[in-house]
Amino acid sequence: MLHYKSWKSSAQSDRTIIFLRIIFFALATSFVSCKGILTSSNEDLIAQTLAENIDSAKVSLNQLLLNNNDSFLSSSELKDYYQDNGDFIWVNSPESLEKSDTLIKYIGKSSEEIGFNKKVFLVDSILSDISRLNQQITDSSSVVYETMARIELNLSRAYLKFISGQYYGFLNPLRLFNKLDKDNNGAYRPLFDISIQLPEKEFATNALSKANSDDVLEYIMSLEPQDTIYLALKKELQKDSIKEHRQKLILNMERCRWKIKDYPLNEKKYVFVNIPSQNLWAIQPDSVLSMKICCGAFHTKTPLLISKINLVQFNPEWGIPMSIIKKEVSEHAGDSAYFARHRYSIIQNDGDTINPAEITSAELRSGNYRISQKSGPGNSLGRIIFRFPNKFDVYLHDTNNPGAFQNERRTISHGCVRVQKPFQLTMFVLPDLDEWTIDKIRLSVDIKPETDKGKNYLQNFRHKNGAKPLRLINSLRTNPETPVYIAYYTAFPNPSTHDIEFWPDRYEYDKQMWQALKPFLP
Repeated sequence: MLHYKSWKSSAQSDRTIIFLRIIFFALATSFVSCKGILTSSNEDLIAQTLAENIDSAKVSLNQLLLNNNDSFLSSSELKDYYQDNGDFIWVNSPESLEKSDTLIKYIGKSSEEIGFNKKVFLVDSILSDISRLNQQITDSSSVVYETMARIELNLSRAYLKFISGQYYGFLNPLRLFNKLDKDNNGAYRPLFDISIQLPEKEFATNALSKANSDDVLEYIMSLEPQDTIYLALKKELQKDSIKEHRQKLILNMERCRWKIKDYPLNEKKYVFVNIPSQNLWAIQPDSVLSMKICCGAFHTKTPLLISKINLVQFNPEWGIPMSIIKKEVSEHAGDSAYFARHRYSIIQNDGDTINPAEITSAELRSGNYRISQKSGPGNSLGRIIFRFPNKFDVYLHDTNNPGAFQNERRTISHGCVRVQKPFQLTMFVLPDLDEWTIDKIRLSVDIKPETDKGKNYLQNFRHKNGAKPLRLINSLRTNPETPVYIAYYTAFPNPSTHDIEFWPDRYEYDKQMWQALKPFLP
């Protein structure tokens, strides 16, 4: 799902995808149309038998609809279609019956290609009924309308289930990931705050109308994701026999199906943070900036979100969240040395600063006080912070503990993302700065200046002010704002190398998804 135009020529990639789809369609058609059910001798008999039994088949189908317990698909769409319209799609003519045979074979083949069990889509059952119907038609004493009704309903169910899953995803991440962790009050903490498009009733209605057309197979193929990431994962699935790898490939193909609104990876320039790999990639058409990150611990997970970086601040103060005050800081109430060592200030709601020796743990937990850490060296946010709107109050920032980037597991924060190369990331989101402004940033965060003007400025300042901090810039707005995507992929083409890599399931999201996908798996 990374923006393939950052890796290849757009026109070349588009032509390649179109060419592959044409070839794929031709192969699919040749695969499923091996031996049709029509011959010149039986076509008239099939047409006559279907026409004579269509009304009885409709009655039988309505009875089946009353007993439809498909947990994936509400029966209302099918009821509305068949009760309001009444037209059969799959068994109303010899041609439609042959189309049904072709279609269900294609669904069976495609479901196996994405790692699913074709039985979920009733493939063998429908093919058996099509064969049974063909035999019943040649036996004039057989009752065919019940078989017709079964084929019609089951193929519509399989068709809608397959295409809806391919187009929207077989799982709903909003429901899955926002019912995992609870806060201290027993309420679920939202972990997935990404706007996605969910299936709508109109989709099923439109899909059933499309099923009547001759190009229904091409329509189904068009609903499968065609971005290069999904296709790369699918291609890898066909050749990778390692069980753990296959599981990750299936799960991350599912992530690629989710229809994300305002998808950052379709932009020319964006910041991509992947929790499982513990990496950040700042991507633009001609370059990729890669760096390590530290992210939220298992019990303080970094939320998955999409936003836009709109502000870079230098030497920020840290307003400590109340959750951290309650869990960690409050137990040091009365310990002035602790507050001095960490450069913490206790501030009452009216703005007065409170002596740490004169406050209790209960008072700190009451919410009537806020605690901030002074800016500069030693601040937990480091020297640079990247802000973007979100309801979690998380952000990307520097750190006062760069040694943590050497650890293999870097899920250690309270939810924010610490970045290994904050100055380089600043240059990425603020690309149009002049050299003097860049040097003013360097001077403000204690990096050596590179211009003669900057070097002379620092020398004169030190001569007059000694070791006093030099703060020339407090913050800068980004223009344009830079999209940022905090995501969770355990199998993904590395944006720097383009090779598919596999990463640990650090938050056990794969575990939750695998359990939810079990009904679809072999």
